[in-house]
Amino acid sequence: MNQEYQRQTIKKLVWLSDWMISEMDSTSDNYWDKHSKFIYEKTGQILSLLEVAKISKDLDSMTGELWVDPWLYRQLNISNLIFTDPFLPKHLREKVSKFYGERVNTMSTIYTTVMTKLCSDLLKGKLKDTDSEIKMTAWIRLNDSYHKKNWGWEKTHKKIESFRNDIEKYLTSLK
Repeated sequence: MNQEYQRQTIKKLVWLSDWMISEMDSTSDNYWDKHSKFIYEKTGQILSLLEVAKISKDLDSMTGELWVDPWLYRQLNISNLIFTDPFLPKHLREKVSKFYGERVNTMSTIYTTVMTKLCSDLLKGKLKDTDSEIKMTAWIRLNDSYHKKNWGWEKTHKKIESFRNDIEKYLTSLK
């Protein structure tokens, strides 16, 4: 491997390692809690959307406002960037890109499903329409679903640590 290519590869691997660990850094724009804050904001909007939906009897008028989490969207974009980066070793970029792509797809599906069900339950009067009840129910349902699909925060962080170990092994092999 020529030196310039190797230098760029090392630079990209350092960036990738830093990107992944930034999810655990509360000062980072990539901090995983950004997803939690998005959910908190959206659950805070549900009561006002519920009033409109009760009048129109239209669940879509309620749920249409709840989608597209910017944090998950950024994760998907990063997945695509990683997959096409020529300076990342192929086996690492495929593994890491797959991780982020699957994570975004699964978490987005779970989020959409849980929030749609939550809105439907509220519209049908199956839940108390209080801010605290909505937020608590959303958190419980989302976290349970994330854990059931192996995308809870602890398992995700272990996967990230494993990828970072793979990066370390690759970098030490360059010596």
